[in-house]
Amino acid sequence: MNNSSHIAISTAWNTARHTSGSQVIGELCNLGFESFELAAGTDKSMLPSIVPMVESGEIEVVSLHNPCPAAREQTPLSAPDKYRREAAVMQAAETIKWAERFGARLVVLHAGLVEINFEQKTAGRLIGAGFRAEGEAIVKEDMARRNRVREPFLKSTIESLGELIPIASAAGVRLGLETRYYYTEIPSLEEFQIIFDELDSPVLGYWHDTGHEHVQETLGLAEKGEYLRRYSGRMAGIHVHDAVNSSDHRAVGRGEIEFDRIMQSVPKEARIVLEVHAPASGADLVKSRERIEAALKNRPPDA
Repeated sequence: MNNSSHIAISTAWNTARHTSGSQVIGELCNLGFESFELAAGTDKSMLPSIVPMVESGEIEVVSLHNPCPAAREQTPLSAPDKYRREAAVMQAAETIKWAERFGARLVVLHAGLVEINFEQKTAGRLIGAGFRAEGEAIVKEDMARRNRVREPFLKSTIESLGELIPIASAAGVRLGLETRYYYTEIPSLEEFQIIFDELDSPVLGYWHDTGHEHVQETLGLAEKGEYLRRYSGRMAGIHVHDAVNSSDHRAVGRGEIEFDRIMQSVPKEARIVLEVHAPASGADLVKSRERIEAALKNRPPDA
């Protein structure tokens, strides 16, 4: 594999444009990528054609993003209802099974959410237009309501993850709990620590997301770099994409994120995955990879 193979690409960029997994991977191989994350929602029919590409050593699959394959009806790991929660655990277990088949060592998880109505988009628009006080007032009110009713959702999240840890361990797979975009989702900044303390397993790691972190910072829910200061020591991997205010999944360099600073905090053993979405072009993906490679050159030797 080439020198940039340590930077993987998420198939979220082009899965919707193709009918087979080999077509998805082939297009990205033509851009010089050899390492891949299979995106959430990938149709099950796409997966078998990727297996021989892995077995031949042509490519590597480093991670799968749950649910992969796509769930017929996706339910969150945080669901208080027993049957919905069990369905979510079964879906994640299937993702782990496919990760083992591909030789992938990581599965990215969205844990779920606290089920309330909220006005994050309105708050984001106000803050982006310069009305920070008004936007943050909405965020504060929503978060107060969220936190008053969060306990059954957080409890279900911990229960679900506790059931998945031995399944992942047996498969040789590490779980990456991802930084969230919506502030009603689990975990919040503080809830990561609650979950890690409760479960206390090396199988459960932290998955950083640069765009989601930026959104949380923009909304006033975290200080700049706070997620990394708290959790980089547990980092299993990182999704890399740029953002402007609350608009993320942009090509690197097309937003406001300081990647030179961020990449200094990424441990050498963590997997780096570009998670750029269309309408970014293939050239945008290549340039994004080059910019992250340049940022990594400034990473401390002991990172």
